[in-house]
Amino acid sequence: MTAVGRLFHQAAERWPDREFVIFQGERRTFGGFAAWVNAIGTDLLERGVRPGQRLMIHVPNCLEALDRKSVV
Repeated sequence: MTAVGRLFHQAAERWPDREFVIFQGERRTFGGFAAWVNAIGTDLLERGVRPGQRLMIHVPNCLEALDRKSVV
């Protein structure tokens, strides 16, 4: 079984310029959203968060809530 996050990143590699989501009028491509997710993962690593550690997030209905797990 393949994790949803892995499927997303495979889609981003295959179709980086294809539209992934429109949320409240904001459009994101697979590649653009993947780059954003990777930047968040890199930032978490730099702050000392390690793979397997648990995080709690609190966000309203927004694009940030779409991806529960980044590359971390």
